[in-house]
Amino acid sequence: FNRYLKQKNINHVFIYPRCPKINGYIERANRTLKQEFLNQYKYLLFENISIFTQKLMEHLIWYNTKRIHQSLGNISPIDYLIKTVPESQMCVTRTNSWLDLLVHLLLT
Repeated sequence: FNRYLKQKNINHVFIYPRCPKINGYIERANRTLKQEFLNQYKYLLFENISIFTQKLMEHLIWYNTKRIHQSLGNISPIDYLIKTVPESQMCVTRTNSWLDLLVHLLLT
């Protein structure tokens, strides 16, 4: 496994020592991505990787800005960040403009 990663120049990232909860969050995020996106679009991996990448970017933007998350009190991650981290409110306008531009570029 390690030899393959080295051959492919893939960085293997480990979770923090003595923090097993982190792995649960990662596994849950992977399961959600598989259920909500990959199962529907995995055929594009073989047919058109550019479209797959575009759709993945669109999904991740939606997932983090529009989709509500029960674990966050039924709000989106961006809304949670704005609500709970005061420093994040300094970038709301800039962030929203950047996201709008990115979505526009992706959809045109």
